[in-house]
Amino acid sequence: MADIKDSNQSHLETITDEEYESRGESIIIKSLQIKILEGKNLVAKDCTGYSDPYVKFKYKGKKYKTKICKQTLNPVWQDPDIWELNISHLDLTEGLVFDCWDKDYVTSDDYMGRFIIYPTLRHLNDEYCEWVPLKTRSGKRDTVTGEILAGILILGEQKSLD
Repeated sequence: MADIKDSNQSHLETITDEEYESRGESIIIKSLQIKILEGKNLVAKDCTGYSDPYVKFKYKGKKYKTKICKQTLNPVWQDPDIWELNISHLDLTEGLVFDCWDKDYVTSDDYMGRFIIYPTLRHLNDEYCEWVPLKTRSGKRDTVTGEILAGILILGEQKSLD
């Protein structure tokens, strides 16, 4: 992914397949690229007053994980991995769920929060990034603060139905 543009548009805005078809167009989605860029104001989980955050994501059985940023509440993932998901149909009603964790080297890792990204066809072939707030897991009483900056690119083609 090249330079990512900051988008002020809501990540919940969507254009459905039906709307494209009503315009006489069809969308063929080839892949979705995601990269985790940075975090800010994350919760301190270590006795040092910092955390060692990383982000995990699972899609269709494949696991993805960022590098660990040591001793920080405002991580920046230098040279982040680009996670490319080969998808033929993008379900706009379901978001992609990511979990942020604090790496512990003696005990089990501590949960730091969850965020959900809702890719939209408005950003077809147009890179954008968005700050997404961390939330607690359903039914849990996690202490969660902060946001994660994620970059997203949907690669595809618009084809005329004529």
